[in-house]
Parts: sequence; C-alpha cells; structure tokens
Amino acid sequence: MRHLILILFCSFVFSNISFTQCANAGNDTVFEICKNTLFNLDSLLSDSAAVDGDWVSPFGNPVTNTTVLSSNFIGQYAYTYIVYDSICNTSDTAKALIKVIVGCTGSINEQSESFLQLSPNPVRTEIMITIPEGEVLQKVTVLNALGQEVYQLDKPKNKLDVSGLDTGIYTIKIEVKNKSYAKRFVKL
Repeated sequence: MRHLILILFCSFVFSNISFTQCANAGNDTVFEICKNTLFNLDSLLSDSAAVDGDWVSPFGNPVTNTTVLSSNFIGQYAYTYIVYDSICNTSDTAKALIKVIVGCTGSINEQSESFLQLSPNPVRTEIMITIPEGEVLQKVTVLNALGQEVYQLDKPKNKLDVSGLDTGIYTIKIEVKNKSYAKRFVKL
C-alpha cells in the first residue's frame, strides 16, 4: 500500500504600506476685504492644503507673520502659498487673490480711528499709543510697507521707541482683549 504525502508550503509576508500625498497647496481663492483691514492668510487655505507651506507677498517677499493688513489702496493683490515635499520631490502653489474694495462699513480701520490714536504722526523717535482708559495693550507689532514684521513687543508700554526704524510708512498693529486694531504712521 502506497501513501501519497503532499506537503504544501505557505508563507505569509507582512509589510507596511504607506501612501504619501505629495505636495498640495490647495485651491486658489479670492477674498474681498476693506482697506486697512487685518486678516489671516492661513484662513484662506482650502481644506486640502498642507499646513507646512510658505506664503509669499504680492511683492515676492516671504511672509513671516500670516496676520497681515490689507492695502490702503484699492486693487488686487496676489499672495502665493507654496508647499514643498522632499519625499516626492515636488512643490505646489495656490494663489490667494485679495481684492481691496471701497464702500465698507465697520472695517477695522474705522474701528481703529476711534479706538487707537498715535502721536506725533509723523514721528522721529518716540510714538505715543493712546487707547481708551481701562484698556491694556497686550501686544504691539510694527509692519513695514511690504507687510513684513519689523518690530514686536509683548506687554508694551504706551510709548514706543521707533528711532531705529528707517524712514518710511509703517503700520502699527495692537492687540487688546483678543481684538486687533491697526493704524499707519510715518517715520521721519
């Protein structure tokens, strides 16, 4: 009597497979805003956008602070969001077109006019920041004409030494109780 013995060899291979989404800057957006109004560039990103990208201003400069002040001039300003991916060796861009419009009411600029006073303006050395009595300055940021942060101070006093700034037009942005106000000044 013969027996047939059949031996089957099976093997199991386990591997971890991961899928990497290459660079994704999201979709282009268009945003209408009033003159001299603060807004956050990151809030304009679409849901699919990677969060580790870099913003570039309409003038081609890197944006270091994503909370920016819209222009004092009516027009269209294109910010670019760039995402780089070293794994896929790719990059992707998305445009955020900011349309600065007229006819706005209740803009931050109008609120700033009654809330925030700067003197003297123009200024050479020291500018006085006046806000309503009882309010406390939490943060002061100074932006140059390109929207780049040139000075920042947490828990500042009401006087700000601007003697080290170059001659030009600047925007001072203050934070009080989680609200932001902005106003321009001229450095002589």
